[in-house]
Amino acid sequence: MEDVVDKQVGNQLIERLFPGWVVLHCFNGGHSHRFISGNGAALFGHSNHELNTKKLADLLALVHPDDREPYSRIRQKIDAYAHEIDPAEIHLYRFVVHYRIRRGQGNYFCLHDEKQFYVNRQGNLEKLVLFRDLSAERPFVRVQLDVYKVHPLGYRKISTYVPTQAEQPLTSREVEIIELIKEGLSSKEIATRLFISINTVRNHRSNLFRKTNARNMVDLLNSVPA
Repeated sequence: MEDVVDKQVGNQLIERLFPGWVVLHCFNGGHSHRFISGNGAALFGHSNHELNTKKLADLLALVHPDDREPYSRIRQKIDAYAHEIDPAEIHLYRFVVHYRIRRGQGNYFCLHDEKQFYVNRQGNLEKLVLFRDLSAERPFVRVQLDVYKVHPLGYRKISTYVPTQAEQPLTSREVEIIELIKEGLSSKEIATRLFISINTVRNHRSNLFRKTNARNMVDLLNSVPA
């Protein structure tokens, strides 16, 4: 009975902390899940009972066909992050993903999927996933992961990952050019530093944008690990 009461109190607290969000709790190493908030039907077009009885594969089947493979790679990337970060600091990170998902048997919409990890009393890693509809706020552009970390003035984005079709690794020269860009050097200055032509630098920069699928210089610098 105490477990039931604790669970009810916990659910009420979660709904107060995240009003309007659909909240999913993942546990048992990610093999089990339950929707904590009672508003899943409005977002996904399925009742909470239906959502809680679905297997993970059933939930992933709701994702737009074009977004499933990149979203799968992003989930792998998040799992890798979660196991690399110090458990004492994992609660400071937020992993935000945007992709398209189907509402019931209707149309697809742009979903904000925000994952927050924490260590439970038994020392095991669990996570809360917060969902909301982004369709009214912005058009869907691409499947993307943004990683944020708590700082004194709030959350700050520390990296962006955009899965590309080829997932081509950067060459040593491209990595070298990225480092010089981070130092604030212009293409002309990079060419002088590396004893190459400015056209070669421009070609490398073009390849960097293509490989990382970056839309601008901020995207490019965020997409490459520090």
